[in-house]
Amino acid sequence: MGIKQHSINNTVCDFENMYPATVKKYLTKYALKTWTLESGFEGEITNAIIVPAIGEFDNINRLLTSLAANSQEYFSSTIVIFVINNTPTHNDEIKHDNIKSINFLRTLISKDRSENKMAAMLIESGINIGLINASTPGNEMPEKEGGVGFARKIGMDLALTIFNYSSHIKKILICLDADCTVE
Repeated sequence: MGIKQHSINNTVCDFENMYPATVKKYLTKYALKTWTLESGFEGEITNAIIVPAIGEFDNINRLLTSLAANSQEYFSSTIVIFVINNTPTHNDEIKHDNIKSINFLRTLISKDRSENKMAAMLIESGINIGLINASTPGNEMPEKEGGVGFARKIGMDLALTIFNYSSHIKKILICLDADCTVE
């Protein structure tokens, strides 16, 4: 399974009739268009969990483990989107931790079970993972705007591009922090 790339620039232009008018208007007028969403999901997404993360490699593993321990009833229609982020002036320790997070999440997206037991367990759970790289050189968040709120906005904007709007099922955006766990 390959990694798919979703961007607001391409999506809004190429799929004019794909979105309800309010979503199309929002994406055209207000959405941040710099970043892309990497995912490997199949099926219809109706729920998106947005998780900004900066220097949170260990916490990402804990959060995903807690999610995987829950009922898998909604996993096929839910995606967990991590916005791995920093500004250019963040320290090297944070940037290296973010690279570890990006690499781990790409392993999950590509369904590479050979990486380690943790990856294999999370892949088997059926959790759909999305990644927005707002961390590596050329992708960093701007100094002035960079922060958790900005990272959430990036994630929510891109989540709007992958919902199945042909379904009448309510679409839900959920925000979590990388250092929490869920029951």
